[in-house]
Amino acid sequence: MRISLNLLPPQKKKALQNELILAHFQTIGLILFITVGFSLGILLVVRQQLAINYQDLKRRSVDSTSVETTATLDDIKQTNALLRRIDGIQKEYVPWSDVIEAVTAVMPPDIRIENLDIDQDGNIRLAGVAQTRDSALELLSRLKSAPFLTDVVSPLSNILQRENVNFNFSMKYKSLPNGGS
Repeated sequence: MRISLNLLPPQKKKALQNELILAHFQTIGLILFITVGFSLGILLVVRQQLAINYQDLKRRSVDSTSVETTATLDDIKQTNALLRRIDGIQKEYVPWSDVIEAVTAVMPPDIRIENLDIDQDGNIRLAGVAQTRDSALELLSRLKSAPFLTDVVSPLSNILQRENVNFNFSMKYKSLPNGGS
C-alpha cells in the first residue's frame, strides 16, 4: 500500500497546476513559432529559387531561335508523338493473368480445368471435369454471379451425367477484377 502525503495548501497546488498548464502552452507556442519560422524561411528560399528559374527561362526563350534549340524541339515533338502511340497501345493492353486469376478464383475445389480459352474480344471458353453434377451447377452459379463476367452460357450436356461431369461454359468478361478495364 502506498501512502501519499501532500503538505501543500490547496491555493499553492492550484497555482502550481496553473503554472504547469502555462508552461505547456508556452512550449506549444514556441514549437508553433519555430515551425512557422522554419516554413517561412523555406518559402522565401523557394520563392527566390523560382524567381531565378523564371529569369533563366525568360533568358532561354529569347535564345530559342538558335538551330540547336529548333532541332531539340523537333526531337521532343517526335518523342511526344511516339509516347502518344505507346500510350494508345498500352490502353488496349489486357492483363490476361488477372482475367485467368479472377476466373479460376470462382472455381469450387472439386473442379478440374482442362481448357481455358480467352480471345481479344473478351470471350472466354472454359472446359473441364467436375466430380459431381452439383459441383458443375455450383460452378455455373458462381460464374453467373461473378461481377466481371456476363453472358454465361451452359449447354444442357453439362448436367446429363451424375458424376465425372464434362462441362463446357462460354462467357464474356465485361471488366477486369480489382479495378482493371
